[in-house]
Amino acid sequence: MHCVLNLKHGLHNSMEISEWQEVAKNKLNDQQRKMTDEYRTILTRQAQGKCLSCGIGMVIDIVKKENRIDLIFGCGHGHVEVCIEETISVRESSNLLVVPEGKGKRQFIQQSKQGWFSSENPDLPDGVYVERVIDKRRNLYKEKVVDSASKEKVITDQEHPLRDHQGHGSAKFKKKK
Repeated sequence: MHCVLNLKHGLHNSMEISEWQEVAKNKLNDQQRKMTDEYRTILTRQAQGKCLSCGIGMVIDIVKKENRIDLIFGCGHGHVEVCIEETISVRESSNLLVVPEGKGKRQFIQQSKQGWFSSENPDLPDGVYVERVIDKRRNLYKEKVVDSASKEKVITDQEHPLRDHQGHGSAKFKKKK
């Protein structure tokens, strides 16, 4: 039995033999598509309705099951097509830190952070979108955090003098003298 995995190319439960052939014709006619000679041979056989293994027998039946299609050919060979759907999310973020020459990163002058970040909060499994500016020269703390899933639910939106922003992050635990 020959098996090929197809990534979301339009197999549906109501597919007929002619539709199965049309899928291959469309792929063969796509000038942008790069393919190996072996794959081109399989698509050519599919477009002609022939057995994908030997190229002799004609397709005689298509049996549809949930996310797969079983094809039966007159030569006795069989073929299984599996439809796999995958969603890929691209998330990006940036972090800019301005540090005076000869100083360490903890003595930064300005920090700008923007983009997607994961969240430890179980109510925010898709993470959050953050825009944050910490500017020590201008004494500015500005932050906006939005739920990545809804993109409209603002979790925090604040802007105030940096000196008033205490009890968070590294400013949470002050050493006692």
